[in-house]
Amino acid sequence: MRKILIADRGVMAARVIQACRDEGIESVAVYAGSDLFSVHSQSANEAYELSGATSAEGYLDGDQILAAATRAGADAIHPGGGAFGQDAGFAGVVTRAGLTWIGPSPKALERLNDLDRLRARAAECGVGMASRDGARGERSTARRIEVPCLVDRAQRVVTVSTRDASLRTPAQTLIAEAPARGLSAAQEGLLRRTAVAVLRDAGYVGAATCSFEVDQDSISLLGVTAGVPVEHQVTEEVTGLDLVREQLRLARGELLGDDDPTPVGHALHLRIDARDAVSGFGAEAGAVTRVVPSLGPGVRLDLGVQAGSQVEPGTDPLLAGLVVRGNDRKQMLERARRAVGQLILDGLPTLIAFHQAVLDGPWLRDASAPVGTAWLEEHLDSLGLRPQTEAVSQDALLPARETLVLEIGGRRVEVTVPCGRGPGGRSLRRTRERRGPRITSSQALASPMHGTVRQVAVKEGDRVVAGDLIAVIEAMEMEQHIAAHRHGLIQQVHISEGDQIGRDAAVCVIVGDA
Repeated sequence: MRKILIADRGVMAARVIQACRDEGIESVAVYAGSDLFSVHSQSANEAYELSGATSAEGYLDGDQILAAATRAGADAIHPGGGAFGQDAGFAGVVTRAGLTWIGPSPKALERLNDLDRLRARAAECGVGMASRDGARGERSTARRIEVPCLVDRAQRVVTVSTRDASLRTPAQTLIAEAPARGLSAAQEGLLRRTAVAVLRDAGYVGAATCSFEVDQDSISLLGVTAGVPVEHQVTEEVTGLDLVREQLRLARGELLGDDDPTPVGHALHLRIDARDAVSGFGAEAGAVTRVVPSLGPGVRLDLGVQAGSQVEPGTDPLLAGLVVRGNDRKQMLERARRAVGQLILDGLPTLIAFHQAVLDGPWLRDASAPVGTAWLEEHLDSLGLRPQTEAVSQDALLPARETLVLEIGGRRVEVTVPCGRGPGGRSLRRTRERRGPRITSSQALASPMHGTVRQVAVKEGDRVVAGDLIAVIEAMEMEQHIAAHRHGLIQQVHISEGDQIGRDAAVCVIVGDA
């Protein structure tokens, strides 16, 4: 492989570009909309535009991705951390085009999506199969434990420590810790053996994460995710491995060593999204106005944005991954509190305040009682968080651009670059404004995020109680479950499956008492 196109954006695209640079491989980025001036498109050797009605639509267009790879002369495609990494159909298109796919084969992906097959392999190891929504767990003691793995073409499987991903929303891990604490030797051995068996049965080659629900003496397999997730950095910090470079090695057909790495120290990964925890963790859109990174011993910050970066509706709101390592858990947590307190990402709501509140509390410090998957439901209201209501106008912060005509080696080249002044020499002013009017009726239920309606679970005339599922909204590969905010009767439903919906748009009206 000499030139790799990364079919993703933001933090994960920038991370893969770093690994390519370390390997001496050229990188090709793709961008849509305001991502022209993003960290990942500026970091790559080359960058190509994707078109679409929305930026999110461009990033999900496999035909455009493949066309960009052909135009760039890339000989391989890396899916980053996005939806393409789980797409057997796209993996097949890439390989049939004669390009190297940096991920598992289409056949392996199909086998991992066969729940009956997964259930059978897990049962052979003495492990049950959890329901797909089991990641939240119905019991407050249930935990989500992940086993990152590497598999080579000889079917040698290396299990790369363990990771606790219990502190999460239904769709994302908010805080991950490696290695997972509170596991007995027997539990950890069973987790690792099951991961090995499932991956070998699929004929898998590459990096993967096997996820389990662990509750006291009960272990159930949740599933297998191809590639490396956002929180892979926390595993890297305790094992010394570069998991993305390992992906590249495995795609070249190289073999792994025989031993599983022994973790040294403890590390925490904090997901920094453009989300407001108080308003249901819905994705926010807007512009980043200021970035002040965390510094000091044991701190790693993988940024996907810089001052002026845009988070457009429907795209992944991940801004950064903050990883903190310590020689022991006490030092890790001390450094984490310091690092979160230093980090500034201004311009739109973020999860920084949420992480600060969690770290200031007693929950992570209590080594005898690891956090379960129900923690967020049980403790969010006790964090004392306030809504982050001020946002930045996107239009006011779009970088002004000008076209320069250059002569390079006798060839005329037009280059579009950001400039400090707008049309006609006017200064580009940055202004702040309040968001548009919100739904204020106590009967109306509003969408907490921009996205696409994937499911409408009610109809007019249905009776619901608070907490019942009303709808599912998706942006990129992330789902947000919208629940009833009160008891009552569904009087109006304003959405249908397939609709595009904006943040604070009306979902339905619930009247009366059930």
